[in-house]
Parts: sequence; C-alpha cells; structure tokens
Amino acid sequence: MTKELANEHKSSPSRSTPRARKPTAFQRDAKLKTLCNMPVLAGVGLLNDPNFDIISLKSTTHQQVHMRCDDGPLKDARVRRAIALTLDRDKLVAGLMKGRALPGNDSPFASVYPSTDPTVPQRKQDIAQAKQLMEAAGAGKGFKVTLTTERYCLLAQYHTGWADAAEQLIDKVTRRLARLPGLLEFNAAQIGLFEKHYGETDHRLINGIPCLLWNDDECSVPMVVTSEYPDETIYGRAFIAGHDTQTEFVLAAYEAYQQI
Repeated sequence: MTKELANEHKSSPSRSTPRARKPTAFQRDAKLKTLCNMPVLAGVGLLNDPNFDIISLKSTTHQQVHMRCDDGPLKDARVRRAIALTLDRDKLVAGLMKGRALPGNDSPFASVYPSTDPTVPQRKQDIAQAKQLMEAAGAGKGFKVTLTTERYCLLAQYHTGWADAAEQLIDKVTRRLARLPGLLEFNAAQIGLFEKHYGETDHRLINGIPCLLWNDDECSVPMVVTSEYPDETIYGRAFIAGHDTQTEFVLAAYEAYQQI
C-alpha cells in the first residue's frame, strides 16, 4: 500500500432501521429490523429509501489502490505524487460516496489516530503540478500499468479445537459455491492474472475457491467465516453476479453449519 493513494476517502458505516410498513427487497417480508455496519458502497440502494432511517457513524473504512513501488514507472515517487494530484477528492466524496465520507490525505491512517500528523495540509487536485512531476520523472507522455483485482475468496478464523469443524464447513460451502455459473471461471482468470504479476498465491484452493484458514483464539466466537467478493459494482450484470455469490454463500454457510 502506498502513501500517496492509501486513504483517499473514508466511508462511514451506517446503521439502517426500517420505519415504514412497505417492505423492500432487503427486508424479506418485513422481518429485517436492523442492518449494522453497512458500508456506503454496499448500501446505495437504501440511502434514499424512505422505508429506512440511516444513521451515519464515522469510521476508518477506506478505499485503497495498491501500487508496486519496486518496479516500473510507479517506482518513482514523483509519478505516485502526480497520480495523487489528479484526484478530485471532493467529487469522490460527493459522487461515489454520496456525501457520507471525508476526504483522505494520502495516509494509510485515519485522522483519528495519534500517528497521523494533523498539520499536513489537505492535498487538492492540481493537474498542472501533476504534469510537471510527470515530465520531471520522464513520463510526460504517460505510461501503461496493469491493475489486478483480488479474486473471490473465503477467510475462516477458528478457536483451538475447531479446526476440523472449520475444514468441514469450508468444504461444504465451497462445494455449493462451485456450482454457481461462471464463478470458478472468474476465479481462474483472476488467479492467473495475480500469479502472472505477483507469483504464486498463498491461498488454498478448496473445490476451486481460494480459501485462507487460521487459528485465532482472540475471536469473540469459536468460528468466523468471511466471504470476500472483489467487485463493488452497484449496477448491471457484475452487481447481479456479486449479489448472487454472496447470497449463495450465506445460505450455504447456514446449511453447512447445521450439518457439522
């Protein structure tokens, strides 16, 4: 994670409470009472829904762009600063985050942390300065760079004595997920790109799904399984694919837990 683009905007997780009688797709026949810790990007469909009260809370959640600084044009700090200077942070907050965020200031740490220097001026968009930096770095005509997204994966944390249960649950869940049309092909393509640029992945492939399992006795519950889908698209076919995958994960995890 680079300093220049690590924390461009921090989204505020929100709590949402239905207040009207009319059910939405999220309410499941009006049975849903509260959604906790809903990120802005994941809750766009609810932000202006009159059936819900949205309570915004400040958080350290943020969006990142990771850059390899050991090779290629991004190795030059002037290029990285130029990229940061092209960003209109106010428009990102107003448009992408629907006004429910604060601009970041090129630090991986939120302003609430004592390690963040509050005297550093807020960086603003400055295209002229960005062009000067690019020229000075010998990249005045631009450059090509590959952006590689993460693949869909499952993360499982478990207490001592729960390793077998975690393995059984992950096996059952991934078997069901593997039946989703296109998911394994999507994963294979993403893994291929990752290994092309960064080498072999450290995730285990279980039934075609990358998984990472580890012992963690500090968890508040004996076992936690997290589903990570790489696409935060909120429209069209990509959104439907992500929605269907996450929905299937929840159903599969619930069913599998009843069987172990």
